[in-house]
Amino acid sequence: MPADTGKRQREIFHRFGRAEYVETGSTSADLKRYGVSHLAADGTFTLEAPTKGVVKHLILGTSGTVVQTNSSGVVIGGTTANSINPTTNLNSEEMVTLIGASTAAWYLGTLPSTGWALAASTQA
Repeated sequence: MPADTGKRQREIFHRFGRAEYVETGSTSADLKRYGVSHLAADGTFTLEAPTKGVVKHLILGTSGTVVQTNSSGVVIGGTTANSINPTTNLNSEEMVTLIGASTAAWYLGTLPSTGWALAASTQA
């Protein structure tokens, strides 16, 4: 969390709705813990540790995409799972929503109905 400067954080609104930070994911840098990450290529992407209450959206474009946490102490959707990946039946541009439960855990907000796996794995 940022230091308390006495100023209130304000949400940014566009005339069509709330603006979100959007990044094109890279396997060479950690994905931000907030906003939207568009992962169009195969590879293992690393996600920063969560902040409680912050929502993260992942848009995955291929079945060869794996998202893992950046620390072995951080879990996604359970006590042993620290990575998420589409296994089969991935339609192009499917979205996964994660919600920060604490600094050590992501709640699994939404997943497409089929073809997804949570897995315990060794961190990169």
